[in-house]
Parts: sequence; structure tokens; C-alpha cells
Amino acid sequence: MPHSFPSLTRAGVLTLALAALAALAAAPAAAQTRVAVSDAQPLGATTVQSFTQTDVQGRVIAIGITFPESMLIGLPAQPVETVLRIAQATTQTPFTHIAIDWNPQGHEPQQIYGKPHFDFHFYTLSEQTRAGITASGDDLARVEKKPNPDSVPAGYVPTPGGVPQMGAHWINPKSAEFNGQPFTQTLIYGFYDGNFAFVEPMATTAFLQSKAQVDEALPQPKAYAAGKSFPTRYTIAFDDKTHTYTVALTGFEPR
Repeated sequence: MPHSFPSLTRAGVLTLALAALAALAAAPAAAQTRVAVSDAQPLGATTVQSFTQTDVQGRVIAIGITFPESMLIGLPAQPVETVLRIAQATTQTPFTHIAIDWNPQGHEPQQIYGKPHFDFHFYTLSEQTRAGITASGDDLARVEKKPNPDSVPAGYVPTPGGVPQMGAHWINPKSAEFNGQPFTQTLIYGFYDGNFAFVEPMATTAFLQSKAQVDEALPQPKAYAAGKSFPTRYTIAFDDKTHTYTVALTGFEPR
């Protein structure tokens, strides 16, 4: 029998986002903050949205995405990317948009990341710049251009080459998946043309289905974009009452 999924209205997802955010250890109580949500975009049999949480002074507290548990059922058999504008677009942070990449067969290196999983890209690049990244020919030099060492969180190193419409991926060799543990969830940084391009929480479908919670410090660089607020933590949360997942960058601090 096919599954039936209730449609989520804009107001409904806003309520879900508020409920999920109230459970985050790094965020103040939802009643003391404001949450704006983006237009819903389809993924699988349901929809996803981004949100921006601000305090009563209008300062950004968290940027993330929210989606119902039902999204994990009936996902497509082929890779797909869903792009979300950042709700209540703000110049306070360097982030411009979010892309959710569903990888049903995983991706390279297959021995590490060959499991079905999601890549949650929080981009600082414009969509136009991303569209021009080919990671080949003349563009390969821009992909491989090394950033200022102070712009890279301690311990992160580049992987070979790059990915079209993304750039270069930098990993932490001390992460569990590179030290004999199975890949469940991790965090990657991205650079393009020597500049910070994205921060990327990754999580397998099995990890999400386990409803395990993540609230970890975000590895910090020494240098930031002047005058911007930068997140200090990242969160993956599941709310049992609303059956809703939240993936967010939190703890924004002015730099």
C-alpha cells in the first residue's frame, strides 16, 4: 500500500521549526525569538524548508533546514539536489543559500562515503558563481587555489581535485570515518578560488532514522569575513512530538 503524506503549510512548518528549535541546547527558548521560513521545496514525497532564527534585537541565532520524518520514505533512486533560499535573507552572516544533496549510492571515496546519505551545504557563494564551477580545464586552478591558512579550521586538509558546482572539499583526518569507524555523520568545509565556499554537515539516512542528536562545536578558523557573524555550533535534532528533523548552524557570534 502506498504511503500517504500530509501536506505541510507554511504556517505548519513554522510551528514545527519553533518546536524543534526549542529543544536545541545551543538556542534560547523559541518563545523569546522569531523564526522566518522559506518557501517549501519538494524532496522525495514531501517538502523541505529553510529557516532563520533571530533574537528580539533581530540578531541571527540560527540558520538551518527543517523537514518531516516522512521525507526519509520514498526518496528517489537517483541523486538530486534541492536548493533553498535562506529565509529572511540577511547580510549579518556570509551564507547565501542552502543545498540539500541526496546521494542514494553515496559518493567518492566509496570506501568511506559509499552509504546513502545527505550532504547539507550551507553556501557563501552565489548560485551564479556555483553554476560556473566546472572543476576542470581553466577552472581547476581556481578549485585548487589554497586559501589563507588562517581561513581554514585547524587540522582540515584538502581532498584531491574538486566537484562541479561546489569546489574543493576539505576534511578532518581525525574524523571517526577516517579512523576505523563507520561513517554516520561528519562535517566538511569547502573552498573555491581561495575563499571559504561552504560548511557541510553530512548524515546517513540510517543515522537520521536512529534519531540520534548532534550538538557539536563547529571547528573555527582564525580569520573570518569582516563584519559578519559566524556560527560556533552545528546541530542535527529530531523532535518526537512533531516528528520533525532540524539541521542547523547555531551560536552565531559577530567577528
